[in-house]
Amino acid sequence: MRAGGSTNDFPQAITLAGSSIYMTGAFSSPTCAFGSNTLTNAGNATQDVFVAKLTDAGSTGAFVWAQRGGGSQNDSANGICVSGPNVYIAGSCSGLDVVFGTTTVAGGGFAAKLVDAGASAAFAWAQRTGASANAVAVGSGGVYLVGNFVSSTAVFGATTLTNAGGNDVFVAKLTDSGTGATFPWAVRAGGAGVEAGFGVAVSGTDVYITGSFASSTCTFGTSTLLNAGGQDAYVAKLTDSGSSGAFVWADRLGGTGNDYGFALAVQGPNVYVSGSFSSPTADAGATTLVNAGTGYDLFLARLTNAGLSGGIAWALRAGGAGNDYAGSPAVIGTGVYLGGSVAPPASFGSLPVMGTSASVGFLASLNDATALATNTLFEKSQWGLSPNPAHSSTCIVVPQAIVGLKGALIISDALGRQVRSELMLSLPSAVPLAVSGLPRGLYFVRLVVPGQTLTQRLLLD
Repeated sequence: MRAGGSTNDFPQAITLAGSSIYMTGAFSSPTCAFGSNTLTNAGNATQDVFVAKLTDAGSTGAFVWAQRGGGSQNDSANGICVSGPNVYIAGSCSGLDVVFGTTTVAGGGFAAKLVDAGASAAFAWAQRTGASANAVAVGSGGVYLVGNFVSSTAVFGATTLTNAGGNDVFVAKLTDSGTGATFPWAVRAGGAGVEAGFGVAVSGTDVYITGSFASSTCTFGTSTLLNAGGQDAYVAKLTDSGSSGAFVWADRLGGTGNDYGFALAVQGPNVYVSGSFSSPTADAGATTLVNAGTGYDLFLARLTNAGLSGGIAWALRAGGAGNDYAGSPAVIGTGVYLGGSVAPPASFGSLPVMGTSASVGFLASLNDATALATNTLFEKSQWGLSPNPAHSSTCIVVPQAIVGLKGALIISDALGRQVRSELMLSLPSAVPLAVSGLPRGLYFVRLVVPGQTLTQRLLLD
């Protein structure tokens, strides 16, 4: 199916409910067609918001209805979610004349609700937000927004958030009263640098967000994350207590480059996050992901929510030497599905994606029950350090199966702090390792290749 007009029109988000498919985004064409439904732009070559519904009839699909919102300047919807007949969108808007149905909101950010009547739909309400919203999710407790704000303050109903510097993340809850909405609470996270919130998911009273942070230290309530360099990805959990929300825990993923968490999916205690990383190596809990080139590789990771804490259970990478990006994950039972784009040739484990195009779309699946097995830990008998204990130098004996692969050598102290690292484009059969200058004590040596991590203890006497 195609939709659009004569200039630039683009979707930003999509969601499903039974056989109904809902999509939203922006269009700058004077008129934009969705099947037999035509939307007219309110501005002159500016962007307006669109929301459209398709019905999947098995072997065919068709647009059922489409609605627009916006004003004389640029407006765009970034996220969409559905609960019964209620369709919620959120995004950014400009100017003072931004109209959604019969409601006009001022510029900044917005959230809006449509009611799907089957063959038609209409806006029920629209609410101005203190900053642009990048994603929206709906749960039994309300509608949840995530985004970021650069202004010194951002207002969400009776709550005013104060920026700590640069861009801060916001999470806000809306209560839908049917014909209107109010903000019971909003909270912020961040540091002195640039932070962003890109994804949000809800399970009961648990609210999860993901994005990136560049501050050397980034606070999520009482949790503080340390940056490894550039932008690091994060996942954080909040608890919605009804009239208030509070951060419970936060975890990070990344390295010295720019790494981003884009989207989330939740099933019970399992929290799946997808994103892309440009770091040569990116730490994801006990797993180190190795970039196949100098561009962006994509990642998929699962965190386990243990209530007051959370941690990364496994993480996988995919891609090639070019730029590869992950979309939103979806979970059905133990099946995890992921879409996005890669620059071929690229690989998903042993599965190749070939082609000559600069970028192609993909759909990949994995079985979570076996995902841990892809991060194989070699037995100690298959590789080693000699001598160990060591004084000024030692040597890593590399398993023959990974000789010639791209790899990373990482040395951490007993507290998990990285003290040395080296990226090797082609692993030899033996890697000399100088350790002079390091204090005596216990260290962990990790040799990381795509999909595999080798870990040994090293004692310096």
